[in-house]
Amino acid sequence: MTNIRIGFCFDRASVVKAFAPLILQALKRKIKIFLLCGPDARNSWPNNPKYQPLKKNIYLPYNIKKKVNFLYFKNNQRLEKLIIKNKISHFFTLHFEPRKFGKTLPNLRKNNIKICCLQWTGDFTNVSPRALAQVDWFFVYSSWIAKLYCKIHPACLKNKLRKKIIPCGNPILDSVYDLARPEEIRQKYRLPQNKKIVLLLTLDPFYPWAKWVFTAQSKIQLFLNFRLHRDPKLIIKYCRDTSYKQILQALRNWCEKNNALLIGKSRSRHREPLFLKEICHKVILEDKDWYPIMSTELMSIADLLVNFNSAGIWEAAFFKVYGLTIDVLDTPGRSHLLPFRRDPKMYQFKGVGRWIDYKKFPGFLERHSLSDFKVDKNQQKKYIKRYLEFEKPQASRIIINHLIKMS
Repeated sequence: MTNIRIGFCFDRASVVKAFAPLILQALKRKIKIFLLCGPDARNSWPNNPKYQPLKKNIYLPYNIKKKVNFLYFKNNQRLEKLIIKNKISHFFTLHFEPRKFGKTLPNLRKNNIKICCLQWTGDFTNVSPRALAQVDWFFVYSSWIAKLYCKIHPACLKNKLRKKIIPCGNPILDSVYDLARPEEIRQKYRLPQNKKIVLLLTLDPFYPWAKWVFTAQSKIQLFLNFRLHRDPKLIIKYCRDTSYKQILQALRNWCEKNNALLIGKSRSRHREPLFLKEICHKVILEDKDWYPIMSTELMSIADLLVNFNSAGIWEAAFFKVYGLTIDVLDTPGRSHLLPFRRDPKMYQFKGVGRWIDYKKFPGFLERHSLSDFKVDKNQQKKYIKRYLEFEKPQASRIIINHLIKMS
């Protein structure tokens, strides 16, 4: 028994992907759990209601909803009061920027409440040392990642903020212990048992170049999108450029030649082009059964991963799935991606993955067969050490042990 009481900040239902392993581990230690849902959960995510952080949308395994407490808050002031009123000792969040919480985090720390943050995406390096100073511990995937953060933000070393950054592995991968057998996963997604699977993590066309150029339905549509553009040379350049549709069609043809299925994995909030479903053998939308994560389930049965600069490459390496990354980093509108995403070894790692410019990808496929892409066991170990720290997932146990030790 411990006096630790943990509150997890749910600003959307899908964060259960990151928190579920921790919640399970904490409950094993008889730790009281609170899910702090908001702000204004019922009116959030109007275009994607299933993302609303409501009890009905948050899936937890083993019917443990009865073992956790759901609390709802309207704003940061209400969140602060809920945490103090319920005597929560540790507050977990995936984001801790001042613009999100205002003075809430400093106020909680004044009340001796520990602020904990989990690394969630590859672009965490934009978090400033000023924001890091507001938390007690920042749990990241590996020692190399911790060193990278300090390299980008040298102030961490001067202000001794480095001690706040704790490598622990990726909590998401702890879900591997709850995965069903491969044949059951195939049955769940209605996939044949005897076919090779090429898993495509689709591109989210959230920025102008991707939306209006790369994913255009046709060259005519692309031209119409830019018919008022004043630079005709740019229009011609875009029309001649390799498109998303051409890449997917080349990939589909290649899968047919290699007796494999092209399975697209998307999210309901992605604005996918109409041709995606036409080209892929099957497109699977991420649904509200957030745990175990759909991408983790599909990765566990895949034979090859194709992605667009996605951090899903880590999961692929863990499951011994070779990763082909189609590089779109140097396209218009992607300059916001920070050095972490631009680490060449993340995507181009001998025996683990290849990094191919999107314009060259169709030609690259023509020169290879599916059997060319096999993960080298020794290289995989090096990759996992660099990005995930441990070969065997144990992040949630490490984090909970740390909380108990420091309490």
